[in-house]
Amino acid sequence: MAITPRSFVVNPALLVVMSASILLSGAFIFCGFGQSCYKRLSYWESVKSACGPATDATSWSEHDWQQHVFCFVEQRDYTAAYAAATEAVRHYPKSESLLNLRGFAAGRNGEHSVAAYDFREGLRVTGSPSGVFENNIAWTMLWQLQGLDPERAERVLLQSRGLYERSLRKQWSCERVHTGMFVEYAIADLRARSTTQGRADQGVQQAVRRYVDLYEQYQPCWSRIVGGDEMVVEEVLSAAVVDQEMGYIAGVDRPTRHLSWFDLAQETAQREGVVADEAYCEGIIPVASAVPACKALLR
Repeated sequence: MAITPRSFVVNPALLVVMSASILLSGAFIFCGFGQSCYKRLSYWESVKSACGPATDATSWSEHDWQQHVFCFVEQRDYTAAYAAATEAVRHYPKSESLLNLRGFAAGRNGEHSVAAYDFREGLRVTGSPSGVFENNIAWTMLWQLQGLDPERAERVLLQSRGLYERSLRKQWSCERVHTGMFVEYAIADLRARSTTQGRADQGVQQAVRRYVDLYEQYQPCWSRIVGGDEMVVEEVLSAAVVDQEMGYIAGVDRPTRHLSWFDLAQETAQREGVVADEAYCEGIIPVASAVPACKALLR
């Protein structure tokens, strides 16, 4: 699973790279409120020494906890990252960054319902002064559309639209615009498939217009792929895919403006050691209807 926007991390500057081996153990339990979660203390106790700081955890500052969680994230051990973030929130229950990291780790593990619950808890507890939780809830909801009937899916998407708009009003970022682009694509795609008017439907046309505005905002974001990391690869590659698919919905016979960015994203993926294959597409594209396009572009 790959959650793409970097806005899932409140302060990327805190990211630390530490080399250590991770003890692999753990179990899952049910935590109530519809949220399955990790067996917090026993798992975290088994791995906490693998990612410092090398001091007694009872004395760690909020910054220390952030570094601790980021260490597991860097090593892609998201089970440990979730356990660590859950423990961190016990010590700093109103920390926007730690609450955010907890949801981020759940999402990276494919636990989208858990991530949504955690982000909503972060919104409730902090009020989301930076707007990060609204964006992250909107993004996570996209992963939960599969299996919904069209009417319910549209209600979910309209909620997601309102959330990403609120997030952007609080703070602009490439990641938040990226979320908006996907939400508008999902709305246009849903209505084009489920209404009698198809692509001529007013809801489709509105989503296309909104997408065009977001695409213009995203222009300075494409070039981040040059020298970008794994998270930027996910974002740009998925943005290229959704731009192609939105082009088709808008009536463009052979959309091409996305191709150079998609190719650059693939090159960066190779440099970063990221295996961009068909399974990768399933992990980075939250709207199922766009996954086949991603796989086709990779062939």
